Amino acid sequence: MAEVEASAEVHIDATPETIWDLLVDFENYPSWSKIHKKVRIESVNDEGWPERVWMQMSIVGIKDEQVIDHFWTEDSVSWQLATPTKVQRAQRGTYSVAPNGTGSHCRLEGAIDLIIPIPSMVIRQGQKLVLGIATKGVKAEAEKLRRAQG
Repeated sequence: MAEVEASAEVHIDATPETIWDLLVDFENYPSWSKIHKKVRIESVNDEGWPERVWMQMSIVGIKDEQVIDHFWTEDSVSWQLATPTKVQRAQRGTYSVAPNGTGSHCRLEGAIDLIIPIPSMVIRQGQKLVLGIATKGVKAEAEKLRRAQG
């Protein structure tokens, strides 16, 4: 199967710091992300940012376990699949966060190369779900955190 790319953008009424607090808290993903079932940080970099993360996922009925390597900059996190899984040959992406007026502008870009043959309709459903969680889900959770912070 060929690599399938997707992207999405969203404005979040929260500071970049609030969004980063949410994004680096991998072990809490299952509490707000319906595709993440279990998450474990396996290693952190010299600055203490999660570097290698194991995730158990379920998307449109397809279950998988993956190990993802993360690369952090001041305004983005990029990732790639550390090793192929039973479902994915490769995965890569970038989540960028920039201040924008009273909130933040977020952009997600990603690509996946699946091993198993899956109908394009199911791939599109999965992409829509993942993009929704990575934009609307992060938006809802970050704005909830912002309100809780006062």
